[in-house]
Amino acid sequence: MNELQFSRTVSIVLLKISLLALIPLNVSASNLLGSDRYESLYSRSLKTDKSYKAVSQDYCSEVVTPFSGPLSMPSKYEGSGSGRDQLNAEAEARYKKQTEDIKKYEQYMAKITDKYVLSARRDSVLQQCALSWLNKWAEAKSMTQDATTSTGRAVRQWFLSSIAASYLKLNRPLSEDEAIRNWLAAVALKVMEDYQGYFVRPEKINNHMYWAGAGIMLTGIVASRKDFFDWGVRAFNAGADQVDDNGFLKNEMKRKTRALVYHNFALIPLVIMAEEGKLNGIDLYGRNNQAIKRLGAAVMTGIENVSVFAEASGSAQDTTGLEKSYSLVWMELYQQHYPLTTRGKQLLTELRSMRHTYIGGNLTNLILLTE
Repeated sequence: MNELQFSRTVSIVLLKISLLALIPLNVSASNLLGSDRYESLYSRSLKTDKSYKAVSQDYCSEVVTPFSGPLSMPSKYEGSGSGRDQLNAEAEARYKKQTEDIKKYEQYMAKITDKYVLSARRDSVLQQCALSWLNKWAEAKSMTQDATTSTGRAVRQWFLSSIAASYLKLNRPLSEDEAIRNWLAAVALKVMEDYQGYFVRPEKINNHMYWAGAGIMLTGIVASRKDFFDWGVRAFNAGADQVDDNGFLKNEMKRKTRALVYHNFALIPLVIMAEEGKLNGIDLYGRNNQAIKRLGAAVMTGIENVSVFAEASGSAQDTTGLEKSYSLVWMELYQQHYPLTTRGKQLLTELRSMRHTYIGGNLTNLILLTE
C-alpha cells in the first residue's frame, strides 16, 4: 500500500467513525430512531378530494423484488468529459436496466401514497398496501449496500428522498413501523457516508449534495433524528451559499449545454428543504440574502430567454424535458413565497398537477388538499 492509498484508507476509517458518532447514545445498532418531533409538508391534515373513489380490496400489486445488486450504475453521460452533458446511449441503456426495479418501486410507492392523499388518508387498503411494500424492502435491507460508482451513490440518494417522502404521506404515529423507520435511517447513514466529504470540497457541492440533503432531512422527520435534520440544513446552506448575485450556481454552470436544466434540477430539493425548515422554525428561504428567490428567478429568466444561460455557460443550451411538470415541480412551493414570471404562471397553470417521483409524487394535491 503506497502513501496515497494509506491516506485514503485512514480518511475512510475516520469518516466511518465520525458517522457512528452521529448515532444517539440511547439507540442500539438495531434501533436508529431518535426522539425529536418534526412537522412536515407531507403529513399535514387533508380534506378528501371530491372525485376520489375507494379502491378494491385486491388493488395492491405484488411487491417489486427488493433490489440487492451492486450500486455500480454507469452515468448516462459516460465519456462526455468535464461538462457531463453529452448523452451516451449505450451507457443510458445499461443504467435503465440496472435501475429498473428501483424505479418501479419508487413510482409505485408514489402512486399508492398519492391515492392515499386523495382519500384524506382514509382508505385503509391503500395504507396497508404501502406498508406491505415498505416492509418487504426494509426486511431485505435494500439500498444499504456499498456504492461503487458516483451514479450508484446518486441512485441511493434519490431513492431515499423518494421513499422517505412517500412514507411521510402516510402520516403514521411515531410509535408504529419501527422496522421501516430503522431501514430508512440505515439508508440515510449510507448517504451521509457517501457525501460527508463534500462539505470540505466546494467544487463538489452540486445538485447531488442537495438531493442527499433532502433525503436525509426527510429521514430525520421519519426517524425523529435531529442529527439527520441538521445534516439536511447544512447541505441546504452549502447550496444556498453558492448562489451568486445573478442567481447562478457555479458548479451547475459547469454542465455547459445542460446548465439551465441542472440549475432547475437543483431547485427541487432546495425548495423542499427550505419548506421543511420553515415548518420547523428555521428560515432557510432567507439564507444568503434569499438565495432561493434569486435562483428561481434566474431559472425563470432562462426559460423565457435561454441566451442568458448560453452566454453565462459559454454553450448553446439543450433544454429537453425542462417545461414538464416533473421538472418545474418546485414552482408549486416557490410561488407561495415569491412571484412567478408571466411565463412561470402560465406553465404552472398548464402543467398542474406538479409531481416528481424523487419528492414522493404529486406535490400539487398535498398543497391544495391541505385543510
